[in-house]
Amino acid sequence: MPELPEVHTIATQLQKELPGKTITEVWLDWPRQIRNQTPSAFKKALGGKRVTKVHRQGKNVLIDFEDGYTLLVHMKMTGHLMYGKWKLNGPEARLPNASGSLASGVAWKSVLGGAFDDPHNRFIHLIFKLSNGYDLAFSDMRKFGRLELMKTSETNKVASLKKLGPDAISKQLNWQTFEKLLLKRENSPIKQVLMNQEIVAGVGNIYADEMLWVANVHPKIKIKDVPRASFKIMFDAMRKIMHKSIELGGDSASDFRNVYGEKGAFQNFHKAYRQTGKKCTRKSCVGIIQRTTIGQRSAHFCSVHQKLTTDE
Repeated sequence: MPELPEVHTIATQLQKELPGKTITEVWLDWPRQIRNQTPSAFKKALGGKRVTKVHRQGKNVLIDFEDGYTLLVHMKMTGHLMYGKWKLNGPEARLPNASGSLASGVAWKSVLGGAFDDPHNRFIHLIFKLSNGYDLAFSDMRKFGRLELMKTSETNKVASLKKLGPDAISKQLNWQTFEKLLLKRENSPIKQVLMNQEIVAGVGNIYADEMLWVANVHPKIKIKDVPRASFKIMFDAMRKIMHKSIELGGDSASDFRNVYGEKGAFQNFHKAYRQTGKKCTRKSCVGIIQRTTIGQRSAHFCSVHQKLTTDE
């Protein structure tokens, strides 16, 4: 699932490309991705809307329009937005019907080629045609991504945004507040709490593993048993790792691609995540990276410097 650095990358790149552009047409073939509207109503509502701003809240991309509406995009597990040009490919290519749907199996082909031809970019289920001749496409292999159009003034009422904790890279968040927020769930495993978006927004599986590796903290240890000094180390690691990943364009260990169809590079710097069986790279550490599960999610840690000191 795209986490803060990946969503930040998408929002930053779209902010460079979309403001001033108008949506002229909408195509989609997976109605379930639209919340609270039928495909035809969604298409009608977005037609003619001019983009003013693209920004991020937690793991959500928000696209603001000049008429006081906002489109919220949650990319879920495998979704990503792309800015380019596509055409329907093959003899069966045709315009969508009135409901905005098209028979499954009809493929879109990139006109620009290059990185857009990466196989991970081929699962296009939504296309926004733009006034400058470009398209905004949503590729989502698992089809869990969701889009919702709402009044900009009511975004603070949307459950997925209203419940968000402070942003992981917000300048208003300090390590003391970070510690207090985590201690609200003192009997829960540290990794589960780090990934809870109501505690701190933006951290997911990848960055929680990397933070805990830096802080010498086992992912299963309960919050109340974490040494107090480790909270500041975790906090500092979170900020440093997040900013490094943003500089590298995010993490493409799985499906993530940026708006130009390109991979990020943070996956080349993993210390724990998906490093199972490899020697720990911490200086003088003789541990091996191991994998466990916590709440049906994987966790990766060093067998030596992240040793669990309390009962599992």
